[in-house]
Amino acid sequence: MIDKEFENLLIRLVGQTVFEKFKHEEKEDWLDMQRDFESRKRETTEDSEGKLGIRIHASLIDLYNQYSQLDLCTSLASSQYAGLIDLKRDKLKISYKVFVQLFDTSVSKTVGHLKSVLSDGTLKDVRVLLMVGGYSESPVLQHAVTEALPGLKVVIPVGASSVILRGALIYGHNPESISKRILKYTYGTSHTPIL
Repeated sequence: MIDKEFENLLIRLVGQTVFEKFKHEEKEDWLDMQRDFESRKRETTEDSEGKLGIRIHASLIDLYNQYSQLDLCTSLASSQYAGLIDLKRDKLKISYKVFVQLFDTSVSKTVGHLKSVLSDGTLKDVRVLLMVGGYSESPVLQHAVTEALPGLKVVIPVGASSVILRGALIYGHNPESISKRILKYTYGTSHTPIL
């Protein structure tokens, strides 16, 4: 969801046509920009100040200049993001205020879902929440979860983004290492009745 919000921000900055052309014709540059954005997501806190830099490729600036009467610097200075987003050489300087807003919908839905799941009577004794996966490394999400669920101890292991993969490897080598699994959906193709 945050990646989609970033795309929407870029669309507001350069326009739908320019963004789609950049995304489809300059795939390597787009992937590089996404990687840079991904690393910024994991280091941004809700109380960060100033601006962060995300590398913007010349190919996007060139495309923008082909479709616009103004250069991107001038357009940004006269947009709704004036003073909040600037272009300095090959960096899009985004204020942390704007950047953290990209998290709002995702964080709100995640916290809401956690509250909903934990309100189930069968989970009333849960006291520890283990956050794993890449998104769990986001300080913005971590802060929101600990604020919203003060009665729980929140644990984020080192290398949280690869914990799921490591668990799958352990399970693959030793299926008995997992004593119980609860799946929301399964692909049942046959069964053996227990006598």
